[in-house]
Amino acid sequence: MPAKIPVLNLDNFAFNAVNGITILNHVLKGSNRITKPHKHNFYLFFLIHESSGSHTIDFIEHPVNNHQIHVLLPGQVHHWHLDAATTGFQLMISEAIFQTMINYLSFSPLFYFRHPVLSLDDYRFGIFHHEFQQLDEELRNTRPNLDIIHTRCKLIVQLLGKEQENQSEIIQKMKSNPLVIRYTTMVNEQFREHRSVAYYARQLNITPNYLNILCKRSLYASANELIQKRLVLESKRLLEVSGKSIKEIAYELGFYDTSNFSNFFKSQTGTAPKVFRAHKNEP
Repeated sequence: MPAKIPVLNLDNFAFNAVNGITILNHVLKGSNRITKPHKHNFYLFFLIHESSGSHTIDFIEHPVNNHQIHVLLPGQVHHWHLDAATTGFQLMISEAIFQTMINYLSFSPLFYFRHPVLSLDDYRFGIFHHEFQQLDEELRNTRPNLDIIHTRCKLIVQLLGKEQENQSEIIQKMKSNPLVIRYTTMVNEQFREHRSVAYYARQLNITPNYLNILCKRSLYASANELIQKRLVLESKRLLEVSGKSIKEIAYELGFYDTSNFSNFFKSQTGTAPKVFRAHKNEP
């Protein structure tokens, strides 16, 4: 059985944390690269000034380039292979504090599950870099002002949401269909207990067929496919990082037995759970 992979929290960075918020002026050296999968229990916004390499988030590899922002949500599994001369800022915000800022996004933060990387032109990068730099200076102040810190964080969240909207057709479509946002949020919270499209349709006071139509229009996937994808993602996370047996994982995800879970996982990924785990834990 693989070792349980650690979940990092803000206490690991307490030397610069103020009321659930911290920022690292990021200068990576080769010996400090984080190449082993791990999770966070906070939100992470990584503003990259100069770098190259790769960043794997929830089993999808994303190329790393200059002038990007990478967004990580609590619970996501990730690791990166970055150039030794990487520079930038990592802004970390606790889940509780971020909930007070969530209304400054005009879409669900769950959007970042599927679209965690944003590329910026020189002008827009300069705007973000200024805000991160000012926030860094305030956090390092011997008497940091909490109102200023929170205001700058909210501004960064707003800027990020605006930039993502400008670049994403999907967000524009989701904004015109708030039921889709509610549906994806509900699935993320309840996929273990409820896998029926009919259940979610009842909660939204619409028919399953109409929910399907909305999902296909906005997300190019059926309502049922979204449930299956969320279940597969959680299965992969648990197989790689939990240290639990396949039987325990099957039970946690609501399957009647191991074979039922294995059949589902293989039908969705083409690989048996045991094979997936063995491959992911190869040295």
